[in-house]
Amino acid sequence: LFTSKDPDVWQNIIKWYDEVKNYDKTPGLENAIQELVVFVESYLRYGNNLCGQSLPIDNSTHAYAGLQLPNDPRSILDIKKFEQFPPEDEEQFPKFLQATFPLIGRINVEVKVSDKIWDLSSLQEANKLVLLDLPGLGADKSELRDRFVNVHEMENVQTILLLTYGPRPGSTTNNEIIDLLRKQRKNQNLDDFILVGVGRFDDLPGAEVGIDKLLSNTEQLTEQKIFDEIPALRKVIENSRKLTKGNDEQRIVFMSAFAALEYLIKNLDSTIKIATPTVLENLNIFQKHFPDLNEKWQQLSERLKKSEPDSILVTWLDAFTKDGGLSRLRYLLENHVATHGLEQLYKDVNVKVQTLVKEQQNLAQKVNNPSLAKLLASENPKLRILRQALRELADSYKALKTHLEKNPLELGVGIDETRSTISLRQEVEEKVNSEISRWSEWRTLFLKIKNGIVNLPQVDSEDENPFSLEIIPQEGTGKSFTKSDELYPSFQETCDQLEKFIQERVDQSIKDWLDELSNKLISLKDNQRTINVKEIRSEIENCVVKKEEIEKNIKNLLFIASPSEWESMLLQIVKRNSSITIDPDTLFPLPREDKNSHEPALIFGWSPDHKQATRSIPLYENHLTFILGLRDTIICSVSDSFIQILSKVNQTVNEKIQTVFLDNAILTLQDKLLGNRTLLKQMVGEEPTEKTTPDWLLILQELVNIPL
Repeated sequence: LFTSKDPDVWQNIIKWYDEVKNYDKTPGLENAIQELVVFVESYLRYGNNLCGQSLPIDNSTHAYAGLQLPNDPRSILDIKKFEQFPPEDEEQFPKFLQATFPLIGRINVEVKVSDKIWDLSSLQEANKLVLLDLPGLGADKSELRDRFVNVHEMENVQTILLLTYGPRPGSTTNNEIIDLLRKQRKNQNLDDFILVGVGRFDDLPGAEVGIDKLLSNTEQLTEQKIFDEIPALRKVIENSRKLTKGNDEQRIVFMSAFAALEYLIKNLDSTIKIATPTVLENLNIFQKHFPDLNEKWQQLSERLKKSEPDSILVTWLDAFTKDGGLSRLRYLLENHVATHGLEQLYKDVNVKVQTLVKEQQNLAQKVNNPSLAKLLASENPKLRILRQALRELADSYKALKTHLEKNPLELGVGIDETRSTISLRQEVEEKVNSEISRWSEWRTLFLKIKNGIVNLPQVDSEDENPFSLEIIPQEGTGKSFTKSDELYPSFQETCDQLEKFIQERVDQSIKDWLDELSNKLISLKDNQRTINVKEIRSEIENCVVKKEEIEKNIKNLLFIASPSEWESMLLQIVKRNSSITIDPDTLFPLPREDKNSHEPALIFGWSPDHKQATRSIPLYENHLTFILGLRDTIICSVSDSFIQILSKVNQTVNEKIQTVFLDNAILTLQDKLLGNRTLLKQMVGEEPTEKTTPDWLLILQELVNIPL
């Protein structure tokens, strides 16, 4: 029924509902029928346009408003029907989301989390965690949908965190979820998948009164006495142990979201955003009573530790009172994902592979049936080799694109980490430092420093010394600079030289990167794949037969298989989008004399004219320290500017290689070449009119020959 595309079937459900809705008033059945009708009505309105698609939502405000659903799902049907998907009017978008909500299978929210809150680097190279926040069971208005979503979405999940609700310690909803999953995944032991979190533990019924009684009693404290005074605690622990089948009590954690937030706010930099303003307002209310309760739990744990140091309850309470269970929860999730999760994923995939191998073997027997032999045309061996080479090249480029998405290209560094060299960024930083540090102005001044002070000779005027002679300075002992703009000529020359140097190095780095991709064996560690474009290109060249009518197609194919030939086009694109130019006038970090505005240059403290200057720096006790600082300032100014430009160039190269070259190459290989059997036959020298094997049989043969 639910897979039917016949609109009459769906319309008949509505008619049936109108007939039976007044006959049976059983609450559960009535709610289920109403929920079914809301779903069917939504499908009739929007199903053909929306189902099976993903809809990106950029406006978080509209998304939030659209997910504020009415208490009665039937009121969704009162919303007018939208003819556009989604509506152009952004103000209508929240209503559109509400109207189509019964059809939504999953909402993906991407969140960037500061590593100060949760460092995910231990999760191998993914650096991310996918959390599926699924609805519980038991909601009157969405029971059917909730059951379906829980079973369907958790079909391939390896780590399941079940949240029990502290204020209602006797709830059995999670047991129902597990029972559903056990039926769905009969061949798996779900006990190994489960972690249990007791949410809102700070709202455990009767906890504070019970703790007060226990703390006022000076007798030795035991777990049994605690359970007698706080029955709700006994209940949540019993339920949690049932969910883990008592196999591993270490998989249980007591939790409080507000306590965790309070801990983060106290211990993290105020610039790190932790929660929304609304949540923070509620946190203020929470903070009025929680510290006292938390301290009481802590005292209770310390008392129990003295009498029963090995009690698991001590472990749970210590983790809760420290940070609301946050650290323990993170540890449990990371450890489970890194150990059991990956192990189980391997087992699941291996089972599916073995099933696929058996199906492939069954298919091979049917394809090789003698009755099909008369349909088979003798295939040119080169055609099979060419097809395999094209498929391998497409897969290699896909793997490289995935690699670049996770590990963006850095100019100067090889694709294969085993051949990594110094990055162009480091090279530029060292070059800037070297060029500016070698200025003759610094050497001249350093020669005149004694005890940290620059000593310049006092030059008498010609009127006072008629016998003065012009002395030609030796190398390294030229005129010392005393004003800021006397450094500008060297600054300008250095900037010009660096521009040329960086442009040459960028060009060479791009060439080296493309040459490496074209001619060397590359190992991509993140997806355990080896790329050998040179070998693939050689196979293609050995297969194709150049013909005039398909010369352009063959030329394009060889271009795709020769990344080194992308160089000229890529350089043009990069120069068009990211120019390596800099304006020395704007970049110079010191004031210069401006005759138009009568702005003077800066006079340094060792200048004889320092006292008379209208714009001078304060006198420093140590000129050497100031000069070294001045040199570092100029180096940083130039280095930062060129690194910023280089970063943009690097970003452009990375983006264009993925979009302009790899994406187009993959599309051409898959759709225009592998999808065109006639063209492939022509490429290997066959005539299109020759007897051919039916397409459907070729597809089956390819499926049989896929290595597993």
